[in-house]
Amino acid sequence: MFGLDISNILAQIRGQLAPELERLKVELECKLDALISAVLSGPRGQEYEFGRGKPEVRGHDPAVFPAIVKLAGKQRANLAALLSKTVTRGFAANIGTNPAILRFWKEQSPEPSAPFTLLPGQTVDFSWFFDEISVEEATPGQPVEVEVLAQ
Repeated sequence: MFGLDISNILAQIRGQLAPELERLKVELECKLDALISAVLSGPRGQEYEFGRGKPEVRGHDPAVFPAIVKLAGKQRANLAALLSKTVTRGFAANIGTNPAILRFWKEQSPEPSAPFTLLPGQTVDFSWFFDEISVEEATPGQPVEVEVLAQ
């Protein structure tokens, strides 16, 4: 038809596609090997990458709203009671005009963490486990305001 040799055209197309198909085959084999490796390494591979979680601490549930509290002056908030679980992540922002001192508390430990000074306008992200947070003035007589979002 129209003087075209279909078999010749198909042979040319096959000749042009063959190297590309071979490259795709090799790439898919590499991806499959990587996927099999990830599946076989399972949780241990994830622990190597992200650290090992504690089985007694429930992880973050995106269906549960975060706890948001505003602390002023010398206050301590039990975030675990608000969330019904240990805090696993969140942040604290100093929304006041004076430096604030933060301390993190665990239910099992009577002593808090080392003091963390949060300057005005500064935010700290946390991704460790704790139950309560306390805020106090870095300089006596200078009021502080800190807002905390915890999940």
